[in-house]
This record gives sequence, C-alpha cells and structure tokens, in this order.
Amino acid sequence: MACCDGVRRQAPMNFIFLAIFTVAESFLLGVTSSVYDVSAVMMAVGITAGVCLALTIFAFQTRWDFTTMGGVLLCATVVLLLFGIIAIFIPRNNIVTLVYASLGALIFSMYLVYDTQLMMGGKHKYSISPEEYIFAALNLYLDIINIFLYILTIIGVYSILMCQLLVTMGFIALFLFHGPTKAWAARNPWMFWVAFAVVFVCLIAMACCDGVRRQAPMNFIFLAIFTVAESFLLGVTSSVYDVSAVMMAVGITAGVCLALTIFAFQTRWDFTTMGGVLLCATVVLLLFGIIAIFIPRNNIVTLVYASLGALIFSMYLVYDTQLMMGGKHKYSISPEEYIFAALNLYLDIINIFLYILTIIGVARD
Repeated sequence: MACCDGVRRQAPMNFIFLAIFTVAESFLLGVTSSVYDVSAVMMAVGITAGVCLALTIFAFQTRWDFTTMGGVLLCATVVLLLFGIIAIFIPRNNIVTLVYASLGALIFSMYLVYDTQLMMGGKHKYSISPEEYIFAALNLYLDIINIFLYILTIIGVYSILMCQLLVTMGFIALFLFHGPTKAWAARNPWMFWVAFAVVFVCLIAMACCDGVRRQAPMNFIFLAIFTVAESFLLGVTSSVYDVSAVMMAVGITAGVCLALTIFAFQTRWDFTTMGGVLLCATVVLLLFGIIAIFIPRNNIVTLVYASLGALIFSMYLVYDTQLMMGGKHKYSISPEEYIFAALNLYLDIINIFLYILTIIGVARD
C-alpha cells in the first residue's frame, strides 16, 4: 500500500488490502495485550482515546503547520528504531523501557497531528490527495495503535501497583459511602485485628522468603491477600474521618506521589545509598509513636508525628522508585523482584496517605 499506487487507490483492491492489514494488526495487538493485566489494558485504551481526541482537536485548531515536519519526524523515528534495537541487547531495565515508551508515545502523538493536518489540506503547506483516503486512514490508524502500545508499555511497569491502588480505593469508597458496611465494621472490631494479623504474616512471608515473592502464582496470591487485608484496614481507618477530609487526603497524596516519582526519575541525586539513613529515621519514628501512646492526647504531638511520617515515607517513595529503576544508581532491585518492588511502592503511597489524612484530621480538630 505504501509503494503501489494501484493497490491503495483502486477499489476494491484498496479495501481488501486494508481489511487484511487491519485483521493481522488486530491479531498482533490482541496477542500483545494478553500479556498485560486487564486493568492496565483498559487504562491504556482510555488514556489513548483521551490523548487522540485532544490531539485531533489541537490539529484542527492550531495555527502551527505540522505538515512541514515530515523530515524531523522521520529522523526521530529512525532514532527511536535504533534506540529499540540497542535496548534489545541491554539487560532488562525499567528506566530504559520507560524512556523508550515515552519517546515513542511523544513521536507518534506528533505523527497523529501531522497526518491529521495532511488529510485536512487547506491552508497547510502540504496535503494528501483526496484519492489517498485509504492511505490517510491507514496512517491515522497506525498513529493511534502506536500511541496505545507505548502507553500500554508505560502502564505495564506500574500495572501491579495500579491494581493494588484501585482495590484499596474501592474498599475506602465502600466504607465511606455504604452505611451498612461501616456499621458492620463497627460491630465487629475483631475483624480489624484479623486483617492486621494477615497483613503482618503476608508482609513477613514476602520479605523473608524468596520463593514466596519470586515464584508465580505464589507471589500473586500472597500479594492479593495482602492487598485485600490492607485495603480493609484502610477502609475501616478512613471511615472515622469525614468524607471531605479523606477525599482531600487522596488528592494531596496523588499530587505528592506524582511529583516525587517525576523527581526520582529526573534528579541526579542517588537516593539508593540512603537505605541506612531511612532505616534509622523509621526506627526513630517508631519509638516516637510508642512514646506518644503514653502522652495525653495532644494535637501538636500528633501533628509533628504525622508530618515526620509523611516526610520519611516520601523519601522512601523516591528511594524505592530509584531502586526499581536501576540504571546509573548504585543499588537496584532484581527484575525478578517486581512483586516486591510493587509492594514497596504500594506501602510508601499508603503510608503517605495515612499520615496526610492524620494531618488533615488534626488540623480540622
């Protein structure tokens, strides 16, 4: 279709080739998507739809002429292709994958604007012949598919973490907005301690036993049990706060974690060397919490404790993110430890949320 005018211009030959291409490409996409979690694929579909809609509107509205950028985009695609070939021979590294996928999503986003303006014609310097409508549709289809694949790759790195957070948000919403569930938890406080014991046992098992956290499906089973039990604890804890306070804590936590993750990827400082410092800080925080139990309830003590906790686990989030990234950092986590990496990031985010929720609760009191 790219090289033969007769194939892409003459009906029904153009429709036949386009149909064969679409079926084959759809089969490849189906096979590729099957290795990811359903939630990751659905999230990638939603993000791709939003991005493509926004870029199409931008292509129609902007005064910038992207049809003059064909050469630049071709060079960028060649660089991306060489990057991908080189990456094949590099040991599996999440930071390389994220950089490659991010560049791919950016380049094909620009291709979508470029191809849309080529199809529009009008005031733009270059345009595509009306006879090339099949080729125009093919180009737009390939742009969207490539954006989807690169977004799916990015999400795949964090898909396990996203699933955990979605389950947790579901439990929190259930306890906040469903009165009978909240009342049932209040009538059965022993369930809280059972869930706490389950969390403790699963955490110790995954931290201490290589076989539990590395071998599938055992690692997924333990992570799922841990996530459900931890989500139950968070739901019960959140139910004692106002809905507005919890929603505010969720929003602030999301913003803080996003900013810290971007910082972890961009900064030249190596936080992976700070494991000992963070461990000492955690022990001090633990002792502070034990001592605070025997101090009469005091908002200033609670505020200081929660602020220190939020600060320490914010640093832990940067530390664990860089451990997962590997690359130029002094220490890194094995690719086989992806479950443990997801668990660490999940615990960091959950602790940040709890400490921020505590700060908001104290401030409102």
